[in-house]
Amino acid sequence: MRKADFPQGTAGVPFLVAVDISSLPGAFSEMPQAVTGFLPLWKALSGILLFQELMGIDRVGWLWRLLTNPYADVPLPESFCSTRADLPQTMETGVRLTKEPQEPAGAA
Repeated sequence: MRKADFPQGTAGVPFLVAVDISSLPGAFSEMPQAVTGFLPLWKALSGILLFQELMGIDRVGWLWRLLTNPYADVPLPESFCSTRADLPQTMETGVRLTKEPQEPAGAA
């Protein structure tokens, strides 16, 4: 709320706040609902990126969700948002550390 009320961004440039929600269980589903009523008040805020680190035996990366502010004075670029923003599900970006198992030659 502090970042939205007192943005540190540059005038005329989109202002995106990234929030590590690793210690906030259920935040991917709860945060969008919780901030919706504040978005008309936070015109300097272009969007919110919720993220959490993803680590496993075979991959590393992030789970994330991008929320845009339709009331922003300077919106996030459409090229940045298309296919990424305001999706109802959490997205995953990462790197697989192991190769996919391959079938032996001649197997069908």
